[in-house]
Amino acid sequence: ITKAAVSHLLLLPTGAGIVFNELMPADNESIAVIGLGGIGLSALMALKEFKPKVLIAIDISEEKLKMAKDFGATHLINSKTHNTFIEINKIIPNGVDACVESGGQIETIELGFSIIKKTGRMYFASHPEQGKFIKIDPFDLISGKKINGSWGGGCKPDIDIPRLTN
Repeated sequence: ITKAAVSHLLLLPTGAGIVFNELMPADNESIAVIGLGGIGLSALMALKEFKPKVLIAIDISEEKLKMAKDFGATHLINSKTHNTFIEINKIIPNGVDACVESGGQIETIELGFSIIKKTGRMYFASHPEQGKFIKIDPFDLISGKKINGSWGGGCKPDIDIPRLTN
């Protein structure tokens, strides 16, 4: 097995693991997923189990957005052609309950934090290159917003791999 193949195999438990082990959404929450690569699509597939009332998929690829619809997304936003913040506010005026960010860019991490509501939470598993920094308003943190990094989705292979394959 190649190094690239191993890397791709880790995307599924990372994206799904964020949902199962860290985010643990309640039914009927509103959730956004930013970045529809392997981690984001895996998170979308796992989120179907929790029946979110709103599941927003955000990416710059129309092809990936079409896949996201098949994976359960209720709303699609192409962040290349639309102002994502404005589109989110049309769907959920006070922000989403939670966000999974897997775009790995400063802009996508900051966007994810900006679209969660005051008591919302965000998880991210991808990151910009070392030495790059995100900017967030500290007032948002004392208002109740939470931002969390995830290492491998907190994957517990003995539990998660069977869950993902059923």
